[in-house]
Amino acid sequence: MPASVVEAAAAVEAAAAGPAQPSALLAQLFNQLLKLLAATPLRSLDDLLAAGRILALAAAAGLAIRFTGATLEAIHGVPLLDAALEVLGLVSLLRLLARHALRQQKRAELLERIRQVRLRLLG
Repeated sequence: MPASVVEAAAAVEAAAAGPAQPSALLAQLFNQLLKLLAATPLRSLDDLLAAGRILALAAAAGLAIRFTGATLEAIHGVPLLDAALEVLGLVSLLRLLARHALRQQKRAELLERIRQVRLRLLG
C-alpha cells in the first residue's frame, strides 16, 4: 500500500476516535483525499476526469450529510413535530410488519394447497 493511503487511513481513524466537529472531520477527509489525488500519477484526461468525478461525489456526499444534519436539527427544534414524527414512524413500522406477516401467511397457505394438489395428482 502506498504511504499516502496508509496516512489517509490513519487520519480517518484518528478523526473518528476523538470528538470533533462534523465540518472539521469533513474538511480533514477532503484534504486527505486531495493529498491522495496529488500523489496519484494522472497519465491522461480520462484519469483526470475520473479523479474529478470522485472529488465531486465526495463533495456532494458531504453536502448531503450536512443538509440532512441541519434538517434533523431543525425538526428536533420544533416542540411537537419531533414526537409526532416518531409516532408516525412507529405506526408505519407496525403496518409494514403486519403486511409482511399477512403475506407470509398467504404464502404458507398457497404452498400447502400446492402440496395437496400435487399429492392428489401424483398419488
